Amino acid sequence: MENTEVQLKSGILSLTPKNGELGFTNAKHLLNRCLFGARKSEIEFIQNKTAEEAIDYLLLEPIGELPPPLGIKKSDEETPVSETWVNTKYNSKYSSERKYSYNNWWIRRLLDQDISLKEKMVLFWHNHFVIEDDVVSNTNFNYRYNKLLYNQAFGNFKTLAEEMTVNVGMLKYLDGDDNKTGAANENYARELFELFTIGKGPLIEEGNYTNYTEHDIREAAKILTGWRTNSDTDTTYFTPSRHDESDKVFSDIYNNFTISNEGKNEYKSLIQIIFLQKETARHLVRKLYRWFVYYRIDENIEINIIEPLATLFVDNNFELKPLLKALLGSEHFFEENYQGSMNIKYISQSFLLVHLSLLVSRYNHHNLPQVLFRDLLQLHKPFEQLLVGLG
Repeated sequence: MENTEVQLKSGILSLTPKNGELGFTNAKHLLNRCLFGARKSEIEFIQNKTAEEAIDYLLLEPIGELPPPLGIKKSDEETPVSETWVNTKYNSKYSSERKYSYNNWWIRRLLDQDISLKEKMVLFWHNHFVIEDDVVSNTNFNYRYNKLLYNQAFGNFKTLAEEMTVNVGMLKYLDGDDNKTGAANENYARELFELFTIGKGPLIEEGNYTNYTEHDIREAAKILTGWRTNSDTDTTYFTPSRHDESDKVFSDIYNNFTISNEGKNEYKSLIQIIFLQKETARHLVRKLYRWFVYYRIDENIEINIIEPLATLFVDNNFELKPLLKALLGSEHFFEENYQGSMNIKYISQSFLLVHLSLLVSRYNHHNLPQVLFRDLLQLHKPFEQLLVGLG
């Protein structure tokens, strides 16, 4: 990838890797963008590393499996305190206890974060592949959704999109388990195109959003028929008799590609044709840019930053680590105009940082106040709902 420096009011538009030791200021900037606030000791640990070394450290996979949430309320008569409920069949009688336990589990991970990009990316993906717990009340489903985000936090975007399509939490949230032949439900198909992968693009005419058409939504919905959720096993399964077996022919945007006679594997072919479109890479790169750098993307940033990063992303088969290394390790990321600037679109992260800092010394991590879940994080709602003052 050719990198040229372009001096503009917005700073250096270059993906050239940042050279030399970071120093305290650059280390602080990197960690504040990759963590939920950095301790002085963590900044000092990173400051003598190069950007490449620091980012490699941030992208290390944690050792061992993610520990499950534990019971913390005696009123949950099925789950003793300090034992997990994730392998116990969901019982709505203990819905509030399990939700409290689940939220404690997630927030404690933020409080106890290591010098790792893992949890910041889990939150990014939650904001991207949103589900809400007032719709998905089964905490076992929520746990398996969260675990998927964790396992693929900086893995492969295409793999994550495939697995999320048949994830038990997402299937329940967007009514995928009610999707059947003769009565196709378009909820997930629409979100898959509009939000999760390629994005709309400019409206050309009624029913045509540049990157897909209403016809494509209908065909995709047929492909996704037949999938169900099982609350006994907290898994999904495919029922052939509920699946639309007709040929699904997409618009000329997708070269009139036809998917048929693939049964439960048709959703993988759907993901494949969407990811063959470069706009899918651009759409995700823009979201990551706004998450880590700044919320405004002008034409110069689109040309000099977004486009080469999208090319890199495609060339690496949608692996996230090469993309994150290129963005976070670039001269553009460390440009002084962005250091200390507030990424307004995700300003709620600052609220999170302040409240967590204040609460750490006041509460046992195992028994954080319910008001924190209700009024601050609302972790199962899109973060845009917490925003203020957007222009």
